[in-house]
Amino acid sequence: MPETRIPVLIAGGGTVGLAAALFLAHHGVASLVVERQPGPSVHPRATGLGPRTVEFLRQAGLDEAVDAVAIDMSAGNLGKISAGTLAEADLPAVAAAGPAHPQLGPRLTGRVSPGVLRGTCPQNRLDAVLLPAARERGATVRYATRLVSFEQDDDGITALLDTGDAPGGREPYGPTTWWPPTGCAAAYGTHSASPPRAPVNSAAPW
Repeated sequence: MPETRIPVLIAGGGTVGLAAALFLAHHGVASLVVERQPGPSVHPRATGLGPRTVEFLRQAGLDEAVDAVAIDMSAGNLGKISAGTLAEADLPAVAAAGPAHPQLGPRLTGRVSPGVLRGTCPQNRLDAVLLPAARERGATVRYATRLVSFEQDDDGITALLDTGDAPGGREPYGPTTWWPPTGCAAAYGTHSASPPRAPVNSAAPW
């Protein structure tokens, strides 16, 4: 079965995985991103980008591209609502509640940082910028591919991927060469299952 060497394997092709690949490539480190979903997420999901994140994007030359796809909220907004489904949301009542809230965040942030967007940038819009940028810089992104397990030895890491198109649906992709201190990064979503041989504890002290 085919084996390919890559400095860094990134398990998970959402915003975190794509951003990891992008910034690794920005510093000259090649990577392979594997994502079990058939393509990028079409759902908004996370919507906020902090100033420090935008500063990193600016360093990679992507701040203007991200700002261009962000939802323009420079004139203000009606705030947020919570409902079980969109059909249950009382949008007319929200609109009648009062004038738009001013966007104080960008004005305040702009005094101390250049990392300011004109509004919110949901995950699907951000990923649409990160994916081609990562690939243009040399990263490889493979969808419909799942990390089954990996093993570590003195030569590096050997990962077993489930591609769905190889005989038996599995293909060894490795061993990887070392990129200190590790050659494998987990970029799973909060509710994703970790590979059997790669338990990842999502608990954090904050």
